[in-house]
Amino acid sequence: MHATKIICLSTALLLCACTTVWKAPDNVKIRGNKDTAYLDVADFSYKPAQPVDFSKLKTCIAESVTNRAVTLTDSANSFSRPLMGVHYSGSNSHTIPGGDIFKMLDEPRRTLFASGNTSSHIDSSNDVAQFDLHASLSDDGVTLKFINITSAQRFSGMIRNEGFAPVELSTGARTQVVYDALQDVANRIKTCLQ
Repeated sequence: MHATKIICLSTALLLCACTTVWKAPDNVKIRGNKDTAYLDVADFSYKPAQPVDFSKLKTCIAESVTNRAVTLTDSANSFSRPLMGVHYSGSNSHTIPGGDIFKMLDEPRRTLFASGNTSSHIDSSNDVAQFDLHASLSDDGVTLKFINITSAQRFSGMIRNEGFAPVELSTGARTQVVYDALQDVANRIKTCLQ
């Protein structure tokens, strides 16, 4: 009876931990519903101390944003034969090509869209996020909005690597790691603009 209570309590705690939702900061917009919510926009816009020139914004984004090719792998087809002591490696690998950073430049409106990706600097950099960046200048300040945010693991182990997908707000999705990586890119741009 006592063991049954412990198992039930442990199972309940595990289920609660799996359904915990990431507490989004005020500068984040989410989409979806209470069952499945995703990171939609991360807005790091700000009012600089000094006016910023659009050519400087373009330069700082070119220096701070990268859009490199990313290789994603798994070992889903690997298996071991313990009695024989043989390990069969059937790793899968596919590369998502990089490309140009700038998608659109509108000089008269001082607005641009850039595409990029970034690895987490918090852990072993297994996580990688892809994004589009909407950047512009106005009387209100500098707009830095990350949109179309997706993430993937470079190596997913024995689980099939499904590639880039929207970032769920559940704890297991490592949303905080993605958010911190985007914030790091925004901070590099802000530092460059000073």
